[in-house]
Amino acid sequence: MQQRLIVEGNDAIAISEILIKRKITPPKGYSDKEKFKREFVISTGSIDKVNFALEKEIDSPAVERIGIIVDANEVGIVGRLEMIGNLLENNNLQKTDSNWPTWKNDNDESPLLVSLWVMPDNKANGYLEHFLYNLIPNDYKIARDFASKNIDEYYEQNPKIIKEVRKQKAKTHAYLSLMENPGLPFGTAVQAGYFDHTHEMATELEGWFKHTFLLED
Repeated sequence: MQQRLIVEGNDAIAISEILIKRKITPPKGYSDKEKFKREFVISTGSIDKVNFALEKEIDSPAVERIGIIVDANEVGIVGRLEMIGNLLENNNLQKTDSNWPTWKNDNDESPLLVSLWVMPDNKANGYLEHFLYNLIPNDYKIARDFASKNIDEYYEQNPKIIKEVRKQKAKTHAYLSLMENPGLPFGTAVQAGYFDHTHEMATELEGWFKHTFLLED
């Protein structure tokens, strides 16, 4: 039995660090860190390649669980649900009643469950950066508010530079630039405590992860 996590970019690094902080055991069969990175996580590099990667894993009879994490960005959750859902339903998987978008097949010999998380929260437009921004602890409220205020002022003066939905990405990176160790990658920033792994949104992500994957005892 194999499991896969399909992501657009480096989301898996930050997410795995949050789950480690929350003391969640690894997916069954992937306790080894190198195997986790080499086999469990599939980083496609872009949203355009997610469907190709998903189709490939669906065709593998050894794969029984697939999790997909994509950004809503300005397309929104409806567009992502349609993109993934149409592909899965064309491959004979049916949507199930669940707290998260989930599909299953009815093949007893080769069972498959696929579940989707659309960043930031399965509701709003946005990216991983929106999710992480919400996890900024109150202890760093001054840095968060300073970064947010300055980014807002910059884009008010330069409104055509970037789309509104991407402004939040700039805020998250600006916040990290103000830390004691400035500009850390997201995963390392989680380790450093610059994001709160106990936040309710992290709790929701943990719930999705446990729902999607079989974990080590």
